[in-house]
Amino acid sequence: MYCLFADESYRKDHYYVAGILVTGRQAQVLENRLNELAEHIRVRNDLPEAPEFHGHALMNGQDDWSFLRGNFGASVRIYQQVLHAIRNAGVRGYLEGVDVKRLNARYRYPDSPHEITLRHVLERVNEHCAQDGQRCRVIADTVPQEDKFKQAIQEFTKIGTPGYRSQRLLCIEGDICFVDSRESRGVQAADMTAYILRRYREENDSSKSVKRATKRLRKALGDAMVYERKWIP
Repeated sequence: MYCLFADESYRKDHYYVAGILVTGRQAQVLENRLNELAEHIRVRNDLPEAPEFHGHALMNGQDDWSFLRGNFGASVRIYQQVLHAIRNAGVRGYLEGVDVKRLNARYRYPDSPHEITLRHVLERVNEHCAQDGQRCRVIADTVPQEDKFKQAIQEFTKIGTPGYRSQRLLCIEGDICFVDSRESRGVQAADMTAYILRRYREENDSSKSVKRATKRLRKALGDAMVYERKWIP
């Protein structure tokens, strides 16, 4: 049984979902490494509790990472350590994006960008699981429309996904589990992956120092990312 951790990152004109696919052993390795890193950061900075790894908060010195506000270099170093932990756990990473502006221009009543990108990730994961003869359960960050997502995925297992590459998600457990990201290092890994890849691919107006940092962080993921795509309708 595989497990897929999923989370999203977006701006007005583009939306991405990252999926981190792991075996049971890899999930434990990933959790242990991130817990150890978080505890080291807690002790070193005299924090009341171990911080949550959240891409936007870390890079902007917010929430658990307010003690890093104004110290961009330290944020990048910690981010790199997280991505190395993800890569070294042996995960398979997937990224699907969509051009939201083009989506809304092409379709009168389009599905939500979140549903589209998550569905595309699940299609790629389903293909891999089918080759291995394995099933996969999905754990994702909480969203307002959880019941709708669960219903949609259950339908995809029965009648197939929409689009010209339609497939039945026979290897995906239909009852997706939504959790508070603070409770799941796996979901945090998906968040950190989605955030930095979106920044790397989309934000060309950033300063030179930020561009260098995002390029460095993308490199830290290395070959852990086995699939990346942005759909432009």
